Amino acid sequence: MKITLIEEDRTELERWVKSRSVGAKQRLRARMVLMTAEGLSTTVIMATLGSATRP
Repeated sequence: MKITLIEEDRTELERWVKSRSVGAKQRLRARMVLMTAEGLSTTVIMATLGSATRP
């Protein structure tokens, strides 16, 4: 799946990833969206973030 982000959305998602005031789940979702927009496959995303998604 490929998505296209406008610059304002990309900037906001990058801000969320770096923010300590944003919840962990929201930061994780932001990273997933950014990685998807970069064209990475679901398999690569899950391999990269897999440890972050486990309790």
